[in-house]
Amino acid sequence: MASQLLTVSVIGGASSAVAWSTLEDWANARTFDEPNEWCPSQWPIGIRLRLDHFVDSLNANRCSPPILYFSCHADTWSMGDMYDQLMQPPVLGKPLHLMSAHHELWAQPLGDGHAIAHHAADFRHQSSGIPEYCWVSNRVQEAAMVYNEEVGQATLLLVRTVVGGLLQDEGRMLDDVPSWIPKIDGEP
Repeated sequence: MASQLLTVSVIGGASSAVAWSTLEDWANARTFDEPNEWCPSQWPIGIRLRLDHFVDSLNANRCSPPILYFSCHADTWSMGDMYDQLMQPPVLGKPLHLMSAHHELWAQPLGDGHAIAHHAADFRHQSSGIPEYCWVSNRVQEAAMVYNEEVGQATLLLVRTVVGGLLQDEGRMLDDVPSWIPKIDGEP
């Protein structure tokens, strides 16, 4: 388990086609002995660096077209083992899946959005009420519903960025005030 940031976004229009084509090329650069084992070293270093730059650019431009939807939230509990399943509705093919030292990315063409939205809703209902799974399922469903015919082609992205280890209950004490929070009577 890890502390991670989960970003769900949609890129629309002509930029979607370019992003999809680029991500597909990068995904196809993966070399592996065992297809079910995943690690960043399966991609050339140049691809990993480009993926990091792509995610950094996505984050930096989150409020600008062609970004149609952007949501990022912290998840301090999940293992990260369910995103493949969430991003693969039964009626669609496998999502693109890429890894770098900093990010793990899944991409799925949005189509009309309904297949992904319905799958995310089903996934949420089957998640046994695990809050972290419900949160990310809700975001994927919201993102899929952004689609309309005027958008043209759209690509749904899910990015997992591990920022630390699991926060244990005893490590999440709420009685202590961390140093980064200014105190009312403290100096700036």
